[in-house]
Amino acid sequence: MPYFRITYNDHTMANLIRLLLILLISVKAFSQDIQFETKFSKSLAVYQFLSSLSSRAPDNPYKKLFNLSSFNTKKYSDLIHEFELLKLNFEYEFDAYPIDQKIGGYSESFLKRNLGLSNDLQEFKLRSLGLVPNADLLKLCDLLMAFTPVYETVIYQPSKQHFQQQLNGITNLIKSTNLNNHFTIASKFFNSSWDPSIPFVFCFYPLPNSRRFTATAVNDVSISAIPDTLDSYNGLLSVMLHEMSHILFDEKPLETWKQIDEWFTSNPSRVSRYAYNLFNEVLATAVANGYLYAQLNGKENPGGWYGVKYINLMAKQVYPVVKEYLANQKSIDQNFVNSYISLFEQHFSGWLIEMDHLMMGRRVLSENAADFSSINRKFRSASQNGNEISTAAIVEMKKHPTTKMIIVNKNNAEKLELIKNNFNELKDWQFDPKRDFVYSAFLQDKTWLIVLNNVNGTIEEKLQNAVITPPK
Repeated sequence: MPYFRITYNDHTMANLIRLLLILLISVKAFSQDIQFETKFSKSLAVYQFLSSLSSRAPDNPYKKLFNLSSFNTKKYSDLIHEFELLKLNFEYEFDAYPIDQKIGGYSESFLKRNLGLSNDLQEFKLRSLGLVPNADLLKLCDLLMAFTPVYETVIYQPSKQHFQQQLNGITNLIKSTNLNNHFTIASKFFNSSWDPSIPFVFCFYPLPNSRRFTATAVNDVSISAIPDTLDSYNGLLSVMLHEMSHILFDEKPLETWKQIDEWFTSNPSRVSRYAYNLFNEVLATAVANGYLYAQLNGKENPGGWYGVKYINLMAKQVYPVVKEYLANQKSIDQNFVNSYISLFEQHFSGWLIEMDHLMMGRRVLSENAADFSSINRKFRSASQNGNEISTAAIVEMKKHPTTKMIIVNKNNAEKLELIKNNFNELKDWQFDPKRDFVYSAFLQDKTWLIVLNNVNGTIEEKLQNAVITPPK
């Protein structure tokens, strides 16, 4: 029988030990359960409080309580104004990904994440260096420090006992729920590149005198208020899981993003683009507010799953397909995308001419700044706006596969001709620049161009009476 002898020297042994350690770590990471944490961050809560006191914020419980307090003085009003002057939100895009799909980077979001994860303002300051200019970061920390005793007195101390009970309740629910399994199934469905060694943090803060709340997520942190009226936590948890689903959706590998984009753009349906623009929100709703809610409660929620009808109805329509994929631990594939588009076309093709739907995602050009406020008042969600009507602005607008609105208020003949010359679909367009009108054209990218010629009336009147003709 052959006899083999292998001689190890110190270098060889060191390499083998190193390789063994790497394999052990890899196996551990692969099999590791993700950890879920719940916490209250006073620094984040003070930031949310201060943001709510801004003149830009609508009426809210924080503002009402502050206005009734002894802190409603010129000193604190001046500090609120200083906060409003800070420039905290810088943006960047992931240009390698399909346009307008992957969420871009927002420095203000990362500041909120860092506040949620930090134990104090010093730790927050060290985490956040470089996100915004140092002068603004230091001023923000000073303002948060100044408003901490205000927050303590006006909000936290009166809410502390009840809020702690609520926080304990949601913490116990999370501990008693098999979130690891649900997270793994959702991650598989979205084909998400999430590292299970990174814990997912649910960060809560109290919201007095309210029945409504909002939630958001930034990377590994999901942030939500807990209204003082809330006593059932399954609904709140499903909202937090909704935000978690957005993160899993957004953290797909580049190749998966490109595949999904190709499946949508190659589909011949005329509704495919607007169906695509709802895809992220619809899936987060179907997964979290549909499937995971049912897992937590033993039955599906018979009521509304989302506050926007287009997302709510489409999520419920595609839910059986989502449920099948999740139950079988399948990832989104071309068959899923084609089924999604087919369901949209079969049940909701009429949305293709509903202004409320078309304006959910939009880019608007106008040389009258007041027009943007009018549009934002009428239609949900914010616009991406441009304040000049030029060839360069139109070329940039055309890159984005969403509704395009151009409002002409002056030099009407010149501007309308410029618009016509920049869209091949308008080559036969005949217009009267002296007449008020709303004109719509269905473009090659399967989105609408809507032109408002404003001569004598108001854009509010035009938007109220706008009629979109179905595409041929």
